[in-house]
Amino acid sequence: METWEVIASVKEATKGLDLSLDHPLIIKSEDVPSNILQLLQQKNRRQLKHICMKSRKEYFLLEEYGPGFWVKWPYNYFNDYSLPERRTEVVTTVERERAKRETLKTWDELKFKELLHLWSEEPKGSCKLEKDKDLKLDMNPPDMKGESKINDYYSDPKEYIESKYYDALFSIHTPLAYFVKSNLVRLKNTCRTKYGSDSYKIAYQAMLQKFLLSIVQFKDRHDNRLLLEPFSSPIADEKRKNCLTKFVIQDENKNSSPLLIYVLY
Repeated sequence: METWEVIASVKEATKGLDLSLDHPLIIKSEDVPSNILQLLQQKNRRQLKHICMKSRKEYFLLEEYGPGFWVKWPYNYFNDYSLPERRTEVVTTVERERAKRETLKTWDELKFKELLHLWSEEPKGSCKLEKDKDLKLDMNPPDMKGESKINDYYSDPKEYIESKYYDALFSIHTPLAYFVKSNLVRLKNTCRTKYGSDSYKIAYQAMLQKFLLSIVQFKDRHDNRLLLEPFSSPIADEKRKNCLTKFVIQDENKNSSPLLIYVLY
């Protein structure tokens, strides 16, 4: 009597498997032993290919081919090295059954009640808030809040807006017309912190006015290659230098490059 055995189930037939691709054989489901067919049709195996052995002398790869049919790919030669790496995609039926039996044996030896103390939770890990330290939510919009807690690096509103503006100007991957709205909200809050609630709006408008360009000024800045010239702002010069360095473009004093004009236009 011929016996079948499923050695492994794999996602794909790897290059290391010495299959005879010229002589496939179509077999019906009823020609597959019922116990093997039941194993292959398990939910976790339906999309896999199966390395099988027949009567301990014939090795082949079995692949489902539509309802009721299978494709049988014989091996030209088979040995243990034909199996894929066990750590990745191989599922060995014999080893899994053996491991399952060993696991059940171990659980039986340990006894269930002896494991309960290992699963207990420690009360130390729970988070408890004292009543006088409960969190309070501030639902006011950002521009309606009082003095903001600005980090020292951006405590000066002029430096903050210059840094954000020239970041956008010399950013290759950010469209020039794109400017994050939250930057303006933070600038307004910084002005309120520094100049007070009575006069911060004037300072806010004056700083924004500095960066407004007419269409003519905008075109002149690019047509006349002004982006390659030093700026009056140390922050702007630093951002421009970082951009040139990042994209390996020489400084204008050495060799002006039209590449920067192209990517920033």
